[in-house]
Amino acid sequence: MSRLKMTYDTLDEETTRQASRAKQHVAKEKEMVGGRQLGDINSTIHVIAL
Repeated sequence: MSRLKMTYDTLDEETTRQASRAKQHVAKEKEMVGGRQLGDINSTIHVIAL
């Protein structure tokens, strides 16, 4: 019984780790996309300024 519980806890930890990794990846993707959009806005402003 305790071995089964240990296995379950280990799986649970691994799942939690994978979920947090996925969240970090999504956050990075959003950051990159956000940065790209800001860059586009900046270049548009430069074009208008010229």
